[in-house]
Amino acid sequence: MSKINMKEDILDSVGKKVNTAIIIVTSDSDVSYSKFPKELIGIPQKLKKVIDYLDYDFDNGYGRQQCHDFFIYTKEEIFYIHEYDGSTYLCSIPRNPENYLKPKD
Repeated sequence: MSKINMKEDILDSVGKKVNTAIIIVTSDSDVSYSKFPKELIGIPQKLKKVIDYLDYDFDNGYGRQQCHDFFIYTKEEIFYIHEYDGSTYLCSIPRNPENYLKPKD
């Protein structure tokens, strides 16, 4: 188990796209130590406007999720919180359909 800072993890993943990224925080359950405004939950926001509300450490090890649920949209990707076998981490998928297999000649 280790502690990870949510803000730093997001910025490392989203990188320079933070200025154009949109976040939708969908839940604040069990994150009582965070100051994310309840009136903004479920409403799309510019990530750069609200990133400081996500400046907290969480345990990404086994056990229940200890961070907000959210989606972050960039032009190319959608980032989200994923939990597998009790371990919590940030994942992404392509925002638009793209080829995964090279066409045969």
